[in-house]
Amino acid sequence: MLSSAPAPTRGVSAALRIGFAGSIGRSCFSDLLLRADPRLDPAYSSASKKCLVASLATGELDAAIYPGPPPPDLPFALLCHDRLVAAMAADHALAALPQVRVADLAASPPMLPEQGDEGEFRRVVRALLPAVTPAEDLSPRDLARRLAEGRRIGLVAAGEADELGTGLVTRALDDPRSNFEVHISWTARAAAGAFGRLLPQLDV
Repeated sequence: MLSSAPAPTRGVSAALRIGFAGSIGRSCFSDLLLRADPRLDPAYSSASKKCLVASLATGELDAAIYPGPPPPDLPFALLCHDRLVAAMAADHALAALPQVRVADLAASPPMLPEQGDEGEFRRVVRALLPAVTPAEDLSPRDLARRLAEGRRIGLVAAGEADELGTGLVTRALDDPRSNFEVHISWTARAAAGAFGRLLPQLDV
């Protein structure tokens, strides 16, 4: 099921419907819009990667942005690279370090934001912390509130860290497995319409 995400006022191209897995890739897509045609004003929604792919097949979405490998039988392009980072209060003990050791996360399970994605994001987390079960998923607002209390650490995508608000900092992790790819897939109908204006900016 798709859920509405905070979206700009619909204007020139309200018919252009973009789905995200959580908010992963949102900043990369904004950059793409600026390069291609700033007048484009899509409607945004959020769902799991599985639901995004299904919504492309039914025509409910024109394009989907998600972490990890693309599904078969859909055109796709690599949108950007992202990585997991540790988020915490500015006065947290680990905030004084330039990066956080993954080993330091094992003592206290990190909290995760709602991603709308049961696959790639958690796969990356499991690869980093195979013996640790992350704490409950939280909305960005609730995650920021819990982190601001100063005792816990969260794992977020670097590209969406700005959504946590002020008073929090992020630190890189010391493991290259924290990196992941963000892809975009679209429908043939979208390519023939407003979304086609974006294609010259993608490595298709």
